[in-house]
Amino acid sequence: MRIFTALMLPILLCGADSRTIFHSDAQKLETFQMQCLRRVLGITLQGLVQNEDIRRRCCDQPPAAAEIRKRWLKGFGHLCRMEPSRLPHELSWRVRPTGWKIQRNAS
Repeated sequence: MRIFTALMLPILLCGADSRTIFHSDAQKLETFQMQCLRRVLGITLQGLVQNEDIRRRCCDQPPAAAEIRKRWLKGFGHLCRMEPSRLPHELSWRVRPTGWKIQRNAS
């Protein structure tokens, strides 16, 4: 499990805390994570072992989407505590000017 945590988890979660993760993306991350955990434990798909059992064997490894959500909230908390004069804080809390319009179906 140390190999998975040290090598595969950073690759799996690389940059995921700074972008929007859709349901389909979360499913793909979950699939990849379960493939890796199965390989680490030496379990094949023919073994018909449920994902919950695999997670239990791996010291209750959380789903990738839950880890991304945790990291996103950690980053958001950091942003909220930031000095208001800092650029990331200003950009995050900036109000859109009244003259701006959102273009829909721009081609």
